[in-house]
Amino acid sequence: MKTKQNLRIYVILLLSFCFKFKGYAQPVGATMYNPVNVGSLAVGSSYTNTKNNATVNGYGNNIGQASDDIFYKFVLNTAAKVNLSHCASGFDTYMHLLDANGNTIASNDDNGPLCSGVKSSIVTTLLAGTSYVVSEGYGTNSGNITTSINIQLDRNQIPTGFIDERVFTLCFSKSI
Repeated sequence: MKTKQNLRIYVILLLSFCFKFKGYAQPVGATMYNPVNVGSLAVGSSYTNTKNNATVNGYGNNIGQASDDIFYKFVLNTAAKVNLSHCASGFDTYMHLLDANGNTIASNDDNGPLCSGVKSSIVTTLLAGTSYVVSEGYGTNSGNITTSINIQLDRNQIPTGFIDERVFTLCFSKSI
């Protein structure tokens, strides 16, 4: 009995020396469950990161185009206008904006509101909560993708009329 166990151990050791077994861990940003964690972004803040989505980097393809995807996760504490762009990237890109459950909120291929040509961008207002940006190349394109996230105050979220009502009351409340 012991000789069979020893033989198995020797065979396993021999195989491990003869063949190189590599375990490949996916890089941070490869999936929605292992994203680049941008963290909490407040109004007025921005984030920029450049990563190369070439197949050799191991990101994999989970959504959209045939090229590898890079996932970014960010959290808003309040509703805000969000500007997302690949304007500083050097090739034809594609961008997706997902909610916390992975549902598509918006996507863009070319000529988004922030960049012209083949670079993608999205401008939208988001409620407080978790969102994901997925950056990839159009088709099978790959290379350095610069993903920028800029959070602005959404003027539509500001209550209006308060100052106007006070001025109106002060100026015109006296009877003539």
